[in-house]
Amino acid sequence: MVVGNGRVIDESQKNRLPGITYVPVEGKGWRVPVEGSLDELMGRYQQQMNTMPPNQYEEVTYVREAATQRSPMHAFALVNEDGDYCRFDATDAMVVAAELRHAAHTRAKQLSFDAAFTEGYVCGHANRSHDKDDRFAYIPVPTLAPAGRDNDIRRVMLIQGRASSKADSLARRLSGVSLSGKARLRPIDNPDNDGVMKKYTEAAERWGTVTPIVLPGHLNGRGLARRQTKLVLKSLAHAFVMTPVAEIHLQADPIFPGAERVGRYRVPEYLRQFTKIHAIITFSEPVIGPVVIGAGRYVGLGLMAGLIDI
Repeated sequence: MVVGNGRVIDESQKNRLPGITYVPVEGKGWRVPVEGSLDELMGRYQQQMNTMPPNQYEEVTYVREAATQRSPMHAFALVNEDGDYCRFDATDAMVVAAELRHAAHTRAKQLSFDAAFTEGYVCGHANRSHDKDDRFAYIPVPTLAPAGRDNDIRRVMLIQGRASSKADSLARRLSGVSLSGKARLRPIDNPDNDGVMKKYTEAAERWGTVTPIVLPGHLNGRGLARRQTKLVLKSLAHAFVMTPVAEIHLQADPIFPGAERVGRYRVPEYLRQFTKIHAIITFSEPVIGPVVIGAGRYVGLGLMAGLIDI
């Protein structure tokens, strides 16, 4: 095969070219295309494909590299002494998140992790030496169920900020730890194989909120819908979800059966001044979960699930 670059030139341009010029003459020699040659070539190619198609290949879809990367995450079931699931109301997600953070903090001190890691990464107390976004997010996971079933919390996630060997070590040692005496943590070794967890971890183009987003800003003045949308985009950027967005739909009513309107969900005192909203976000390409956005993303608010079958 020979590949080259060419262009059509007029006689005056040809005469200005340096070097030796070759011109075609009829006779035996190199084969050159004529009118109809391309149509014949395409016809032969199609004929060959129909009689003997290639079978040594695979199919791929190209997406942004960031869309294939997942933050380090640890999942746990909430169980009692008999190993049965414990359940908590999804509107109390912030309470479950606080108990999970307290359990992690207590365990970190028991294991003598250094104070900077314990106060910064585990508790989220920002200081000059610690990035406020480099921390655990404590995410209660509601059970997405068919209509008429509950939406209770039976699982939790710890999502890491930056990858951290200390965070991995602490998370592995949370097995069996009690949440205020109400439930114990049982590791879920492969969340992608868990029927509930995979709804939060599988890649999808459309995502809907299970717990409402707390918008990171105030909404005084005109243009409410436009500014709500801008704050959702800001929330995505804060959570490092950089895949382009195709569409955003906002509402006060729940997206999933069993979930609640935004006003039913409890929020910490420091977030009560901000607006809560449910959202359906459609991305330009699949995004891998978990996706948690908004000002309440470290305490279980703004958790989204893929809208694959809905």
